[in-house]
Amino acid sequence: MAELRLMTKQDIDECTKVYLKAFPKEDKLEEYFREWALKYFEEYIVDDRCFACVFEEADTIIGLITAIVIPRIGDDSTHIDTVAIDPDYQHKGYGTQMLNEFIKFSGGRIFTLTTMRDSNGYKLYSKLGFEDEKGSACMIMIPGVTDELIRYRAKLEGELSE
Repeated sequence: MAELRLMTKQDIDECTKVYLKAFPKEDKLEEYFREWALKYFEEYIVDDRCFACVFEEADTIIGLITAIVIPRIGDDSTHIDTVAIDPDYQHKGYGTQMLNEFIKFSGGRIFTLTTMRDSNGYKLYSKLGFEDEKGSACMIMIPGVTDELIRYRAKLEGELSE
C-alpha cells in the first residue's frame, strides 16, 4: 500500500523524474524544466509555509504534491500547486489516495488549486469534492511582457478601427 510522507533533499532527483514523466517536455524545454524542478522542490522543502510530499509504494516514489499555506482572515487556506503521479501508476486510484491522505495530513480547512477543465486532473479533483468556481477568473500578469502585449493589442485595435 502506498504512503504519503514529507519530501527530503534525497528525494529531489527522483521527484524531478516523476514530474517530467507526468508532464513530458521536449528537448531543450525538458532540460529547462529539469533544472528548475530541482530548485522548485528544494524551495518547497526549506520554506515553512510550503509542503512537499512524496507518495511511495515499496520504496518507489510514484507521486508528489506541493502546496503553499496562504494566511487569510478567519482561516488559512492551502493552495495545491503540483499534483503528479507517474504515468505507470495513473488510473489505478493512486491520485485519489494521495490527495485524500494529503488533505488529512495538512490539516487545512480550505483547499484551492488551478487546473485546466479538459484535464484528467480536473476529473479527479471534481470527484474528490473540489468545485469549479465558474464566477472566478484565473488572471496572470508578467511585468514587462504583459505591458507590451497590452500596448500591442491597443495598437492593433486602433489600426482595425481606422
